Amino acid sequence: MKLVLLLGAALSSGGCFWVAVGGAAGEGGYIAAQDDRTAGETVSDQLLFTKIKTSLATASNIHSGNIEVTVRKGVATLRGVLPTHDEKSRAVSTVKSLQGVKGVIDKLHVD
Repeated sequence: MKLVLLLGAALSSGGCFWVAVGGAAGEGGYIAAQDDRTAGETVSDQLLFTKIKTSLATASNIHSGNIEVTVRKGVATLRGVLPTHDEKSRAVSTVKSLQGVKGVIDKLHVD
């Protein structure tokens, strides 16, 4: 409920704002810092973040818990360590295939 009130207040003001969803960023939450995005862009990025995390979590043979996702203006950045190059490729392809994703920055590593 607090998030909804904060988000509603931020949207009605039309300015930039800061919001954390789902815990700290290091715990896989989403953080939108003050920047040059509009409130609408920030909300769109948060929705896309949720869509990406859900797709990775439901994809077969992808260790999604090892992947950190950030989204800025529709461009997703993937960070983390995966066990194989094939899994890394599947993760990137899964994200690229999602409607609304404008690009993917692949910072995944194989170990």
